[in-house]
Amino acid sequence: MTPNPGGKPKLERVNCELAAKGILDRISVSPSETKICFEYQTGFKYEFPGRTLYVADFDVKQRKISNLKPFANAEGKKVWFAYPRFTKGESSIVYHAGGKLFLFNLADSSTRQVSTENKADYRYPHGEATPN
Repeated sequence: MTPNPGGKPKLERVNCELAAKGILDRISVSPSETKICFEYQTGFKYEFPGRTLYVADFDVKQRKISNLKPFANAEGKKVWFAYPRFTKGESSIVYHAGGKLFLFNLADSSTRQVSTENKADYRYPHGEATPN
């Protein structure tokens, strides 16, 4: 969306090969605006458990998402994988999965659990104070 102070914003389509096959949801653009992560669900009927999390390159000028890579739940297990967000330093993505909080490292594609309290609610990570 291109803002228009005092007027109506202009909605502009972003090109992504997955968009024709399903829903891209809860999108997070990296601070440098060169990467994007999101939840993806095949089909157009909203179902939240079983989504796959993707990271990709983002060209803001061409409004294009490319070089898509699933990084969590590629097999589509019927578990809640949600709310991917870039960390402040843009080196990792924090996300919620099955009641726990995880950190995906972009450099080496490793994932580790960072939540420590099994009864806590980790559904809305924001990435600002996430461990590296």
